[in-house]
Amino acid sequence: MKKLSFILIIITLNSVLIAQNSKPYPISDNINTATGDEYVPVLTADGKTLYFCGSDRDDNLGGEDIYVSHFVNGEWTKPKIVKELSTAENNESPLSISADGNTMIFFDNGKIYSSERTANGWSEPELFDVLNFKDWNSDVSITADGNAIFFFSAGTKSWFDIDIKIYVTNKQPDGTWSEPICLDSIINAGTINRSPFLHPDMKTLYFSTDGYGGYGYLDIYKTTRLDENSWDKWSEPVNLGENINTEGYDWAMRITTQGDKAIYNISTNDQNDIYMVDLEKEMQAEKVVTLSGKITDEAGNPLDAKINWENLETGTKIGNLKSNPANGEYFITLPVGKNYGIYVSKAGYYPVSENIDLRKNIENYDIKKDFTLKNIEKILEGETSIQLNNVFFETAKYDLKKESYPELNRLADFLKQNPNVKVEISGHTDNVGSDEYNKNLSQQRANTVKKYLISQGCNSEQLKAVGYGETKPIASNNTEEGKAQNRRVEFRVIK
Repeated sequence: MKKLSFILIIITLNSVLIAQNSKPYPISDNINTATGDEYVPVLTADGKTLYFCGSDRDDNLGGEDIYVSHFVNGEWTKPKIVKELSTAENNESPLSISADGNTMIFFDNGKIYSSERTANGWSEPELFDVLNFKDWNSDVSITADGNAIFFFSAGTKSWFDIDIKIYVTNKQPDGTWSEPICLDSIINAGTINRSPFLHPDMKTLYFSTDGYGGYGYLDIYKTTRLDENSWDKWSEPVNLGENINTEGYDWAMRITTQGDKAIYNISTNDQNDIYMVDLEKEMQAEKVVTLSGKITDEAGNPLDAKINWENLETGTKIGNLKSNPANGEYFITLPVGKNYGIYVSKAGYYPVSENIDLRKNIENYDIKKDFTLKNIEKILEGETSIQLNNVFFETAKYDLKKESYPELNRLADFLKQNPNVKVEISGHTDNVGSDEYNKNLSQQRANTVKKYLISQGCNSEQLKAVGYGETKPIASNNTEEGKAQNRRVEFRVIK
C-alpha cells in the first residue's frame, strides 16, 4: 500500500449517470488542480471549511498531505497545507471533523490519530486507540452531537479476501470511548461494508456495501435509524440509484448539513478531483436547524467555552461541543421534534441558557444567537444578575413545568458550592393584567422557584423570593416578543 488513494478505489466520471438535470460538478478550480490529485473531502458542518487529501500537487510536502480551504465571498480559497498534521515522510489524509470544527480525526500511514484545534493551530496528534481496533481501520465519521463515531475495521490490510465491517463507538460519561460495536447485519450485509456517514439529523445513515447487489462492485445506500436510543434498528437500505452509483467501487460520500447535496471524489483519466452533486428529494436526509454565533465575556473578549444541549421534556443530555478557541464562534445542529435547552459553560463563569423549541411551527432553520458569559466573581460580589431563561410556568399560573428542572438544578449546584452566599430570586411579568395581579403572580412564581431549590437540598436561609410584577421590564411591552422577554425569573447575590 503506497498511498491511501491506492487502497481506496474511487468512482470514475465516465460511468456516473445522473437522472434528470442533476449531474456532478467540480467543486472549484481553486481546489482541483490540472495535474495533482484531490480526494477524501471532509466538509465542516457549517459548510465554510473543506479539508481534503492532496498528492502529486506542486505544493505537496511529500506523499499525501492534508489541505484546507475556506468558503469566502461565494468561492473556495486557494488550499493550504495543514502543516501541523502533514509531513514530508508520511501519507496523511483527513477522515472526519467534529461539527464544531475543533476535533480532527485523520489517517497517517495506516494508523488513525486525532488532534484538537487550539488558538494557535492544531495540537500534537494523538493515537486514537479505540479506532485502531484491528489491522485495518478507516472511513471515520463523528456524529454531529459528538457522542458517537462510526468507522470500518478489518482483520487484515490485504485488499483481497477480507471481511470489512462497520462499527460504532459511543462516548462515555467520563469522556472515554466504548469498545466498538459491530452494526446489525442489515448494514453489514456484504463482504465489504464501509464509508458510514450519519447525517446531522441523527437518523439518516449513508454507507457503502456489496451486500445488496446493485449497480456495481460497491454501491452507496441510505437507511433510517428507527430508534434514537439504539444503533441496532434500521430501515431497509435504499440504493441511491444510478445518479450516484456506478459499475465500479462507490464510497466516501458525505452529505451537506442542508441535506440537498453530496460531496465526493471522482476519478477520470487516472486523475482524482472533488465534485458535488444535487441529491434527489427521496435520497435527502431530514432538515435540521443550525444554531450559531459567538461566545464572549462582558468585555466582548472571545471565550473558549462548551455548548451543551439537552431535551427539556426528558432532562436527557444530548450534545456537548465547543466554541472556536481563537474567535469564540460556535456551530451546532439540532434535529427537529424536540424542545431544547441550550446552555453555555466555562470554568469561572456562570452558565447562560436559551430555549430552542423545535416541536412544531419551525420558521427559521438558521438561528443566530450570541452568548455573553458573566464572571462568577462579579456575581458573588452582587454586581450582576443572571436571567434563568429555561424556567417555565403554566400560562397565568405559578406551577413549575418539569422542563425547568435542568436549569434550576444548575442554580442549586451553584448555591451548594457557595453555601455562604444569599441570593434573591426575582419574578417578573409583562403588563397584561392589573398591577396587583402581576405583582402577586410574580411573587408566587419566585416562591415556587425557592421551594424547588430547597427540595434539591439548598439552605432556605440562602434564598429570598421577591415578586416585582411589571415594574422592571427589560424590553418593550408593545410587542409579543418584548412581553415574552419581560416574563422572566432572575437571581442575584445580595449582601
